[in-house]
Amino acid sequence: SSLPLPSLLGYDAGMSDAAFLGAIRAAPDDDTARLVYADYLDERGSPADVARAEFIRVQVRLAGLTDAHPDRPALEDRENELLRAHERAWVGEMSAPLARGVVRWRFERGFLATAQVAARTLSANGTALFAAHPVGRVRLTALDAAPDSSV
Repeated sequence: SSLPLPSLLGYDAGMSDAAFLGAIRAAPDDDTARLVYADYLDERGSPADVARAEFIRVQVRLAGLTDAHPDRPALEDRENELLRAHERAWVGEMSAPLARGVVRWRFERGFLATAQVAARTLSANGTALFAAHPVGRVRLTALDAAPDSSV
């Protein structure tokens, strides 16, 4: 068949970012939707989209490697370069009030997966957090607490 892989997997070129996020949420342990989304971002072609696509692929690859794997150091270096250049923009996809209340976060396999959030912020803006990111774990802080470094 000459159909591209995304079509064979049930994804199509007309899918929106929200549809891909929904597919990732529906199967959080399956990297297929993440990697197809990376392909979609590459096809869109903007420098920001291409960087995000690379980041997704790098983190998915890292997730499958042992700590001693010889590819790990170079991939971790690239992961850190991409985060330094783009992390605020990727996290900043949240609304301003929500972004101020998310005090720590961690990306896993290309997406915001863990967030430490002020309880008041989550109560008022949690819907925006979960709409913008496939967050699987949330740690609440006290209303005015400093961030917990263990996230």
